[in-house]
Amino acid sequence: MKNAILILSLLLPVLAGAQLKFTINGTVELPDSTRISLVTQGNKPVVIQKTRAINGKFSISGEVKEVMMANLLVFSKGEMQTRTIYLEEGLIQLNAGKNLTAATVMAGPLNKLWDEWQAGHGSKLTGLDLHEVGNFVKLHPGSPLSLDLIVYDEEKRHKWYSLFKTLDASLQGTDRAKLYRKNVESDLSLQPGSTAPDFTVNDPEGNSWNLSDYRGQYVLLDFWASWCKPCRAAVPHLRELYNKYKDKNFTILGVSIDKNAQDWVNAIRVDNSNWKHGSDLEGHTGKIARLYMLSFVPQVYLLDPEGRIIAKDNYEKVLAERLGNQ
Repeated sequence: MKNAILILSLLLPVLAGAQLKFTINGTVELPDSTRISLVTQGNKPVVIQKTRAINGKFSISGEVKEVMMANLLVFSKGEMQTRTIYLEEGLIQLNAGKNLTAATVMAGPLNKLWDEWQAGHGSKLTGLDLHEVGNFVKLHPGSPLSLDLIVYDEEKRHKWYSLFKTLDASLQGTDRAKLYRKNVESDLSLQPGSTAPDFTVNDPEGNSWNLSDYRGQYVLLDFWASWCKPCRAAVPHLRELYNKYKDKNFTILGVSIDKNAQDWVNAIRVDNSNWKHGSDLEGHTGKIARLYMLSFVPQVYLLDPEGRIIAKDNYEKVLAERLGNQ
């Protein structure tokens, strides 16, 4: 889900405020009225346009704000065929025969470059070799394909970031690049060694507190919600940790992404989670959820007395190392 949200957010601005005009003319050996869709690239594609094959031909014309990668899709005899192309200015001629996936494309230099890349590496945009992508970017620092080889791999986006910064300024100024930079820098701010972003919430009594108020202590920052079963199931273990370390300069801060105040307060009472709690009651789209990129809960961060993140998933091991012998 997180991947889908990121990739969709990278693509939507490209469809807004359209300026670039393209036309795709295609020939296919498919029955009349077979539906052909043009959709955005990514895990959660957005339909740009649909058309139908008539007498072995189809045509799609439209506008996008920036040059972008897209997929032509067709369902034929129970199977999906797809051909990835670039929407670039002007005419894109596609000759498919019976197999859209193997279609030849005659268009501008970007589609030619994409086909050259595919010939050696395939059409996948994830799991790519960093060295090979680096060599390509070095040769083509101003190509939108270089940008796309970087931004689509969610699992490697931190590793790609130094490579991203070598792209031409013209590419780094595109909407897709700006959003990629914003997301990666937000991610980097949540990695061990970074200072946890500060925020303000209200406790169940309506009193506000800041994360930075708890500098000087080890803090287990627990993001949760009343409707989250794994979050609620973790409370007994968190209570054990709290009782074990609370006299050793340690506390837990529970931050809920609930929207309903009564559900939140009732969950605290029922679970007897007797540490500090807070929420902005704005749900998973609120400021804090966006600040910490909370596409799911529970999520836990262990902070040192200076407010730096020192652990995430392995927080119990780090707690034991830091406080176990005190």
